[in-house]
Amino acid sequence: MTNPVTDAAADAKAADAATKTSTVQSGAGVGASQAGAQTGAGQTDVAAGYRSSGADVTSDVGQAEAYLINMKKLVADELDHASNLRAAAADSIGRRSRNAEDYDQTLRNMAQQSLQSAVSLQSRIVNDSVDHKTRLQHYAESEVARTVRHSDLAIDRQWNVDEVAELVAKTPVFLDAIAGAVAAGVAKAVAEQKPVAK
Repeated sequence: MTNPVTDAAADAKAADAATKTSTVQSGAGVGASQAGAQTGAGQTDVAAGYRSSGADVTSDVGQAEAYLINMKKLVADELDHASNLRAAAADSIGRRSRNAEDYDQTLRNMAQQSLQSAVSLQSRIVNDSVDHKTRLQHYAESEVARTVRHSDLAIDRQWNVDEVAELVAKTPVFLDAIAGAVAAGVAKAVAEQKPVAK
């Protein structure tokens, strides 16, 4: 026959030994060992000490994992943020560089157009100047030729009086005047003649 008191004491010793072994194996520390070494009512609920110690360890492991996950997420967010900042800075630098190149190209185009306009204007001025000079030269030559012709004509009229008189005499006004003068002269001559006696 078994003795219930001895059986209960043996069960308690076995539970105490198992608690000590599991506490040492799980690394629960001094608190679990002390909970297992208690006597009386505390000794009957040895598992309660183990449960509270395990809950702390589980809680600590969960918090450590959560902390580790949060740190990883924070580092990843910071790296993403830094990468985004680098990309934005590179884009801004590239855009500024392209804008500067576009502005420089615009300035070069304007300078080239201004130079082409200046060369074209200078060419037109030179051509217009040459044309004007040529026209002035032709005008001067024509004026010299006209002056020479007038001078020749005047000299010719000075030395050829008969030709001038003939030309003047052939005009209708002078023809009438000459005819009148001749008629007057004839009439005067007739009047002055004495009648011839017969």
